Amino acid sequence: LPPDLAANAPSPAGSSKEVNHALKRSARLVNAAVLRQDAVPTPLDEAGANRIWQTLRYLTALVVALQHRHGLGVAETLDYRSAAAGGSEGLAGIRLGDGNLPGIPSPVGTAGNVACATAAAQLLTLTDAFIFVDSMLVTPGSVSRDYVLRLFRSADDLLGDTQGTLLSGLIRLSVLLLASLEPCSAKFLQCAGRLRCFVGWLLALIRETTGLAAPDGAGAAPYDALTERDDRLLLATILHVHRALERCGRILALFEGLEGGYSDLFCSPEDMTKHRRRVLRAGHELREIVGAVHRDRGELLRVSLSNRAYAALVRGLERSGHAAERGGNAGARKEAALRSFLASSWVQGYVNV
Repeated sequence: LPPDLAANAPSPAGSSKEVNHALKRSARLVNAAVLRQDAVPTPLDEAGANRIWQTLRYLTALVVALQHRHGLGVAETLDYRSAAAGGSEGLAGIRLGDGNLPGIPSPVGTAGNVACATAAAQLLTLTDAFIFVDSMLVTPGSVSRDYVLRLFRSADDLLGDTQGTLLSGLIRLSVLLLASLEPCSAKFLQCAGRLRCFVGWLLALIRETTGLAAPDGAGAAPYDALTERDDRLLLATILHVHRALERCGRILALFEGLEGGYSDLFCSPEDMTKHRRRVLRAGHELREIVGAVHRDRGELLRVSLSNRAYAALVRGLERSGHAAERGGNAGARKEAALRSFLASSWVQGYVNV
C-alpha cells in the first residue's frame, strides 16, 4: 500500500477480524478516490487509486496463469475425469473451511488442485472489498454498477489482451472454485453468489459493447466480432453451472436419505441442516445465473447446445417458474422452483457428456 494507506494496515500479529476491517477501510479509501466522493476524506488521488486497481489486476492475472499452469483452465476443468481424479476430504469437492483461508500449500501432485483453489479463493476474497462498493459510496443512479463496469472495461498494455478483461479473470477463478469446492460449504455458496454478480456484469458489458437491448434473448448475434470471447466464456460458465447444479442435487439427495444417520458426516442434526440450507441457497444462485443468460443471450445457448439439450433447458426453466408461482411463503416457493429445476431433464440428463 502507499504510505498514506499503510497506516490502515494491521500489525502482523493482528487478528483476522482486524485484517478484514483494515482491508475494507483501505478499499473504501481507494474507491472514494476513484469515484471522487468528497464526503469520504481520502489521502489518495485518482491516479494513486488506479495504481492499486492495476495491482489487483496483475494479481488476478498471476493467479489465472497459475490455474492454467496446473491444467485447471475453464475448458480443462470441464473434463469430468480430471475433476474426479482431484481427491479431497470434502463431499463431492475440496473442503477449504468456512473461516479465513490458510496459506497456499505446495502445488505437488493432487495438492496442486487444492493450491490453485486456495489461491483463487484468497484472491477473490481480497477483491470483494474493492469490487462490491461500500454502501456509503453509492448514490442514486446505480453508481456501484457503473463504477465496476468502468473498471472492468479498462485494459492494461503491460498484460496485453491474452486473458481479456479483469472481469474475465475473476469469472475464470470463480468457475474453478465452482468446479472444485464441495457444494455444501460456505465458500461454495459465496462463490455462487459472487459468480451471479459477475455474470450479470458481463451481460451488461455485452449490451453496452453492442449497443443493443436484450429482451427475451434478443441482441447481438452469438460469436460475432464484438462478443465472441465473452460469449465463449458465458457458454463455458453455463456448462460449469450445469455440472454444479447436478452435484447440488446429488448432495441434497444424500442429506435427505440419511434418515437421521448424521453422525458419520456431521456433528449434530443442526449441523446437517446448516449444510443442507447452504446447498439450497447455492443452487438458487446457480439457477438464477442460467435464467439470466437465457434471458439476455438465449440465442447463444440455442446455437451452442444440441436441440434436445436446449429444449430441455427451456422446459426446465418454464416448469421451475411455474413451481415458484404456487402457494406458500417466499422461501417455500423459491425452494420449490429450485427442486423442480434440479429434477429437470437438463440438469439430470446430460451428465458426463
